Amino acid sequence: MATDYSQRVMLNSGARQPEPHPYLHEPLLYISGLPPSVSDQDLALAFQQCAPFRPNVARDGSGLPISGTIEFKYLEKAEKALATLQSRPIPNHLPAAQLVLSPYPSTTPPTPLPPPSASPRLVKHLPSGFADSQLYDLFRPFGALASVRTQAGFGNDTGVVEFWREEDARDAEQALHCADVEGQNIAVQIYQPRKAGAAISEFSPNAPAFVPTGAMVAYPTQYSPPRTAPYPPRSPLSFLHGPGQQVQYAPMSGPGSTSHSGLIDPCNLFIKNLDTSIDSNSLFSHFRQFGQIVR
Repeated sequence: MATDYSQRVMLNSGARQPEPHPYLHEPLLYISGLPPSVSDQDLALAFQQCAPFRPNVARDGSGLPISGTIEFKYLEKAEKALATLQSRPIPNHLPAAQLVLSPYPSTTPPTPLPPPSASPRLVKHLPSGFADSQLYDLFRPFGALASVRTQAGFGNDTGVVEFWREEDARDAEQALHCADVEGQNIAVQIYQPRKAGAAISEFSPNAPAFVPTGAMVAYPTQYSPPRTAPYPPRSPLSFLHGPGQQVQYAPMSGPGSTSHSGLIDPCNLFIKNLDTSIDSNSLFSHFRQFGQIVR
């Protein structure tokens, strides 16, 4: 259903056809570093959203990590597996083991793929239980994807998608921002870490204590500090202009301060100074004429 929606959007908008995957050209992935206890049945469970496929993993009984290939019937399924399963845990396998997938044969040391040229996009307000494979199907019509995650540490309803090309990411953001997905209006925006977080990460608890080298000079008793503000007034919050939207930096406190991305979701509207007689039903009745209200 999500894929059908994306395809209809592209047809109606006359968007350009996305380019193929920049590195994966055959329906074949190399898998390496598997614990010898991983069986073909375990792999079948992990790759079930990318079937049909055929695993070819050699097991010599040595107890060393095993490697091999996963051959898919369709190139599209190989792309989906690489974007949704790379570095993900094998379901229900103990001890925990991660899938290591690549379009290239395994080498020592491993040969990593180049990083994507596109900035990651946050996808917020996803329906409950939305899976990585569904998020992939929603965004893949706009271009090749490097990675898709619904559980990315930003909350249960927020995922992250990474396109290989920035132009594909912009097309997807413009088309799917505020789109209805299974009754939920999702929000798509560029992920930008909070600037304050960078300052915090630079703090080191092991840094030596600051000790002044000069003598302390006491102010005379008649000294009075200036009454004017020693710092210039703060400039108003700036806006980042994206395709078809405006994104505002979230404040450090108050409404919108809990945003995981450091940005205010453009789908949200904050209302201040309401009369005490106005309740939620009154607000709903007043604003529903302008579009669907999520909550």
